[in-house]
Amino acid sequence: MIRRLALPIVLLALVSCGPNPTGPIATSITLFRLSADRLNLVSLGDTASVTGLILDAGGQEATGATIMWSSSDALIATVSGTGLVTAVANGSATVTAMSGSASATTSVTVAQAAVNLVLSDSMPTFATLTDTTQLTAAVTDASGSTISGLPRTAR
Repeated sequence: MIRRLALPIVLLALVSCGPNPTGPIATSITLFRLSADRLNLVSLGDTASVTGLILDAGGQEATGATIMWSSSDALIATVSGTGLVTAVANGSATVTAMSGSASATTSVTVAQAAVNLVLSDSMPTFATLTDTTQLTAAVTDASGSTISGLPRTAR
């Protein structure tokens, strides 16, 4: 009886010690680079898409690898799980992409560009030469967001 069981046990031990060609093979991921090193966004709400090229240790594009995205300052720029960067406020932030232990970064600068100036009254009317009026001005970017913090000068 012991002889009958010994042979299958020995075969099972030998087979389980050998390589498993059908099992998962661990590969080393190297995030080679992102599609942009630097982004300049000029309106609040502007977006730009960043993609990552992921290579394995053999230099081949790694398929199915997951990229995790993050922003160093979500009050300046946010980034979605697909790499879509959105301007939130003026300033600078860094977007980081990580896959495994590899990472790459993109610098993001949000600096609203003035494209429109609107006065509170475009045709003030005066009855006498000594009349005065108070005008206010709103400066906006391409998305219509008001640009704050501009110096005020009156002439």
